[in-house]
Amino acid sequence: MSTKEIAIRSIRELPEDATWEDVQERINFIAGVRKGLRELDEGKGIPHERVREEFAETIIEKKLDKSFEHGTEVAWLVDPQRKAVSVYTLDGITRLTKLSDVLRGDEVLRGFKCRLSRLFRA
Repeated sequence: MSTKEIAIRSIRELPEDATWEDVQERINFIAGVRKGLRELDEGKGIPHERVREEFAETIIEKKLDKSFEHGTEVAWLVDPQRKAVSVYTLDGITRLTKLSDVLRGDEVLRGFKCRLSRLFRA
C-alpha cells in the first residue's frame, strides 16, 4: 500500500466531525510509526531488553524518590544478574560492581559490612 493510500484510508477512518488537528495528529502518528519500523529494518532500533531495563529503572527511581520524600535515608538496589548493588542516598548514587567492594550500613545500620563476593556467592 502506498503512503498516499495509507493516508487516505486513515483519514476515512476518522469520525465525521474530525478536526484538522485530528487529521494532523493521525498522519503524524502513522508517519512516526512507519519511520520507527523503517529504522528497525535498518538495524537502528533499541533492543527490547534495553527498553525494559530503562522502563524498570524509571519506575524504581520514582519509587525511591517517594521513599526519600517520606524519610528514607538509604536504599540498596541489589542486581543479582549483574552482581552489583546501587546505593541510593540523598547525596546521590554509588554503584558497587566489584566483588571486592564492601556494602556498608553507615549511619542506618551501624557496623554492618558485607563484601559483594559474600553476597553473590557463585
